[in-house]
Amino acid sequence: MLEGFLAYKERRPILSSLLWGTAILLKLFPALIFFFLVFRRKYRALLYLSIACALLLTGSLLINGIHSWEYYIAHILPKVNNGQLNDPFTYVFQSAFMLLKKAFIYDALLNPHPFIHSPFIFMAIMALFKALILTVCIILTLRKKEDDILSFSVWMTASILLSPNGSSYSLILLLIPLLALATQLHQFKAIHMGFAITAAVLLLIACNIPVIRLASFPLWAQFPRLYLLLGFFFILSGPWTKYWNTRLAAGLATLFFILALPGLDRSRDSSTYLLDREEHLYICDYGVKNNNLVYYYRDQEGMHEVPTGLRVYTATHDGIALQDEQIWYKGRQMTTGPDRKEKPTLINNEYIVYLSDKDRGVDFYTLRQLTIPLSY
Repeated sequence: MLEGFLAYKERRPILSSLLWGTAILLKLFPALIFFFLVFRRKYRALLYLSIACALLLTGSLLINGIHSWEYYIAHILPKVNNGQLNDPFTYVFQSAFMLLKKAFIYDALLNPHPFIHSPFIFMAIMALFKALILTVCIILTLRKKEDDILSFSVWMTASILLSPNGSSYSLILLLIPLLALATQLHQFKAIHMGFAITAAVLLLIACNIPVIRLASFPLWAQFPRLYLLLGFFFILSGPWTKYWNTRLAAGLATLFFILALPGLDRSRDSSTYLLDREEHLYICDYGVKNNNLVYYYRDQEGMHEVPTGLRVYTATHDGIALQDEQIWYKGRQMTTGPDRKEKPTLINNEYIVYLSDKDRGVDFYTLRQLTIPLSY
C-alpha cells in the first residue's frame, strides 16, 4: 500500500496501480483507494487501477478457475461483510459493527443478552457511523488538495474503522497515518505538537491492548481499541469541523440505510437451535448412537464425539430433500434462508435436525431443528 502511494506520488501510474491492485485482490478493504482517487479527481490513475485489477483478476481466473470466485462471491463475501467468520459476535474484532451487533442483535446461544433486540436500530446507527467516517474522508480529500499523504492516511484509517472484521496484523496499516502525522509536524501544518503527541500515544496504546483479556468486561468496556482508533482518526483529520457538510452526511446515511433495508425483508425460516448451549466451535457431523443423538466436532487433536442427551426413537430421511440449500419435506419448502445446510434428518417424527451455518462463518456449523406442523 505504501509503495503504491509512493509510486503514485512519483507519477508512476503503472507501478502504483499494480501494487494497489495486488493489495485489493489480497484483502478487499484496500478498494477504498478507488474512492480516494475519485474524490481526488485523479481519473487517469483511477483508470490504470481499474485495468490493473482486471488484469490481476484475469490471471487469478486462469490459474484457479471461475468456480472458486463464484463460491467466494456467493458464499464467502456476504458473510465476511456481515462479520460472520467464526464467532459472529466476537469482541476480538474491536469494530463498531461488532459493538453495535452485540448491543442490538439477539442470538439464543451466542448473544442471549443484548441491550435491546432491534435490527432496525442496529442498521440505522451503523448507517450513521459509516456516513460520519466517510463524510470526514470526502471533505478532507476535496479540501486538502495539496496534501495527498494526509488524505490517503485518513482513507486507510477509515478502512480499519469501517471493516466489521478487525485483526492485529491489519494495524500495521497505521504506520501510514503515523508518517502523515510526522509530515504535518515537519511542515508546521494543521496540527499542533500536543495533538500529534496525543494521537501517537492513542495509537501506541491501541496497538498494544491485550484484547483477549477483555471477555469478562461489560459490553461498553470490551472495545477500547475501537474508541482509541476513533480518537486517533479525528485528531488525524484535523480541522474537518470547519468544512463539515451535513447534507453530505445525511445523504450517505440515507444511502446506507436504504442499501441495508433488503436485509430486514429476507424471509426467515422457523428453525431454532437444537442445543441449549454450545461449547465447541467447529461442529462437523452428528448421528445416533445407542438411541442418543451425538454430534462431532474438530479441533487441533482431531474429531471428538459429544452426547447431547436427546433420546432418539426413530431417525429417517424419508420425505426429506435438500435442494438449492433449502430443506423440503413431503413436497413443501421448510426453509428459505441463505445459510448452508447439511444432513437433514427427521427425528422421532416430530422435528427435522440438520447442520447449518446460519448467521455464522462458512461451514461453521451448529445443530438446528425444524418442528413439523401437525398438518403434515
